[in-house]
Amino acid sequence: YTIFNNTISGINGNGAALSQAEHAGIYIGNNYQNVKVYHNSVNMIDNYSSATANVVTAGIGIGTGCTQLDLRNNVIVNGMTNTGAGTNPQSFAIYSQTANTGFATINNNDYWSTGTQGRLGFLGANQLTLAAWQTATAQDANSLNTDPLYTSSSLLIPTSIPMNNMGTNAIIATVPNDILNVARP
Repeated sequence: YTIFNNTISGINGNGAALSQAEHAGIYIGNNYQNVKVYHNSVNMIDNYSSATANVVTAGIGIGTGCTQLDLRNNVIVNGMTNTGAGTNPQSFAIYSQTANTGFATINNNDYWSTGTQGRLGFLGANQLTLAAWQTATAQDANSLNTDPLYTSSSLLIPTSIPMNNMGTNAIIATVPNDILNVARP
């Protein structure tokens, strides 16, 4: 499977993708193999109300037992805020229940989480900084933790200077055109 060139925003409502999850932008279920996630933009900025404890939201969520995952050139923002009575809500840019050995390649992504419930990632435990995430994955050397400054909440074009040319051309043959069907440089 290849998940590519998506812009995902306006996430709202309840789901059940992750254990006690309320929302996920992109979700890869349990035991998937050889999934490629390229050139996606996710913007999850909204309030929701849940009385459930330990609710997790994820820009990208990954179930257990996955292998040969390839995540590159994605821009993920999660600033979901639980305004309900549930205790310990957490909003992750990326949440993986699969071990780091499940990633064939993970690199050139931007992970941004905001607010008091924001967390960069989960991989065995909360990874609160990009450096901690890079150590946990043993990859992601060219990824960023910066606000992409999308042009709007639904027009997901990054305007942040660090975002310029952060992607890799190694996957151009797989996804030669962007979401507007313009050839990638």
